[in-house]
Amino acid sequence: NREGIFAAGDAVTGTDSVIKAIAMGRKAAIAIDKYLGGNGNIDEELAPVEEPVPWLGRVENFAFQQRCKTEYTPAEERRGNFNRIDQGYNEETALKESQRCLQCDLRLNISPIKFWSDYLFRKKSN
Repeated sequence: NREGIFAAGDAVTGTDSVIKAIAMGRKAAIAIDKYLGGNGNIDEELAPVEEPVPWLGRVENFAFQQRCKTEYTPAEERRGNFNRIDQGYNEETALKESQRCLQCDLRLNISPIKFWSDYLFRKKSN
């Protein structure tokens, strides 16, 4: 109820669902964008959309691929400010980390498994 002050998620509702917190965060971001003179459109393509490689199969040593580490700002440099702590991935490290993915998005394009009962008990169309 104060101009220029925005809140969302647990700060507003207390502990609730993550989905609600994310939705409230989007609403807050839209309101902040408008407050700062924008049009409220916060949709942004952060990376080019690429078609996934349609191959699903065994990759040698897949289960043993290690998670990539990110750089952290030392504690001495973090004291007394709100600077970013975790520096995240650069493009090369992000690509390497993404190769550990199980490609869940491809699973949506796979035909469902058919069982014998699907064939035996099909309704006859006459």
